[in-house]
Amino acid sequence: MSAFALIAGKLTGEPVTRDTRNGGRVTFFRLRVANGATLEWWDVATFSDSAREELDGATEGAPLSAVGEFRVEPWEKGDRRGFNYKLTADRILALKPKRKEAKPSASKPERNSRVAAAGAPASSGWSDRGDVNDDIPF
Repeated sequence: MSAFALIAGKLTGEPVTRDTRNGGRVTFFRLRVANGATLEWWDVATFSDSAREELDGATEGAPLSAVGEFRVEPWEKGDRRGFNYKLTADRILALKPKRKEAKPSASKPERNSRVAAAGAPASSGWSDRGDVNDDIPF
């Protein structure tokens, strides 16, 4: 039986890609995930090329989400105990901010104006087919 998880967090460190023995590639990285009032560090591995493309250009602190099969392994060192969280990701989504579009300049003429800044008639699309003179007085 497999258990799947969707996690969202921030990238810690840089992703590392290595070749496997059978000629494939695997990428490892860590995510810091806030779980209520506690922080968890998830070790994530992916064999997917599309997931690797999503990681391209991601730097420390980049927000990511990943989905895949997970394992939780208990550990004990002296009198301390805890859990290792591991995920084999099938898909990754880098939560990249949208690019901001340039705001129109105040010096540009209005789109619907009848006369352009140079004194020529503004292009309205339908009148670009030549001289339109329908003798209607306006």
